[in-house]
Amino acid sequence: LYYLGIGLGLGMLGKYTTLFYIFSLVVAMLLSKQRRLFLNKNFYLAMLVGIVICLPNFLWQYRHHFPVMHHMDLLTSRLLKLNTGKDFIINQFLMTLPSFFVWLGGLWFLFANPAGRKYRLLGIMYFGIIGILLYFNGKAYYASAIYPTLMAFGGVWFSQLSFTKWFGWVKWIALTGMFVITLLTLPFALPFLSPQKLAAFYRVSQMDKSPVLSWEDQKQHALPQDFADMLGWKEMAFKTAKIYHALPDSVKKETMVYGDNYGEAGALSFYGKKWGLPEIYSDNASYVFWLPEKFTYKYFLFVCAQLPESDDAFFSHWGKAVIKDSVTQKYAREFGAKIMLYSNPDDSVRIIAEEHIRDSRKQFNFH
Repeated sequence: LYYLGIGLGLGMLGKYTTLFYIFSLVVAMLLSKQRRLFLNKNFYLAMLVGIVICLPNFLWQYRHHFPVMHHMDLLTSRLLKLNTGKDFIINQFLMTLPSFFVWLGGLWFLFANPAGRKYRLLGIMYFGIIGILLYFNGKAYYASAIYPTLMAFGGVWFSQLSFTKWFGWVKWIALTGMFVITLLTLPFALPFLSPQKLAAFYRVSQMDKSPVLSWEDQKQHALPQDFADMLGWKEMAFKTAKIYHALPDSVKKETMVYGDNYGEAGALSFYGKKWGLPEIYSDNASYVFWLPEKFTYKYFLFVCAQLPESDDAFFSHWGKAVIKDSVTQKYAREFGAKIMLYSNPDDSVRIIAEEHIRDSRKQFNFH
């Protein structure tokens, strides 16, 4: 129980979706023989240990009006709303395709095998987690942490079958099937070729219409989204640093380097240390907390996937805007992202920027 409390506490520090697992655990306990644990004082002491571990983070969230909820609202409105229950279920099998039958065997073992029924709580937890994620349009991989446990039970069940008189051949069929499926899914599971060669491989093998190449925007692309997300960031940061260092020293002092989203800001921050970029700012996600209270900049080096609208309240008050460069790695998710240099601001820029910073901080009760 204490290991469980420590594990859940550390899990909450790593990802808040651990709450789905905790809720499913409580429901599963109520529906199984493990409900007797509610009468065990060590259960509550163990959960208290977990709460103490994640308490500092919870207090920080409370003090700032739970930024995680703001982030989830953005995630839901922009990405999660595109998820469908059908795709979610299909992806549960695709995530574990070479060995999906192992965790299915684990579920069977938990509910149908006399030796496994005393662990039925874990099977109930699985369906609880899947149900919650379906309800909230969660991403398929949010459920991935439950499968190693199911595979462990599936492994026990299959090992028992393989030692019976009639099923000794099962282990060889299972091993052969896993090997063959791994070979077939390797092109989508690992980027084993360069982006150009891999995209060409998909075309030649007629895999370019595969659902695996469909991204969150529901459109087909040349590479899987996970692969495309690995590309372009270093190029983006290098080109931004090159532009920044080409500026006169007097201009550098008055230049804010800004990423439109936390991915761009994160790439500039990570690689920028090597290439001498100054502190990177953004108003996206937790970057809000590090925005300066006063906007005193005369130049704005802006990295963005989409250009601001011509009537944008902030950008329309800069006298000059020049596209200095862009991300040219065509297989990158950030392909075409622009690196803009804004200059000649009027008096409204400072007022608009500082008001926006105040409003952004206010929603998190940040002082």
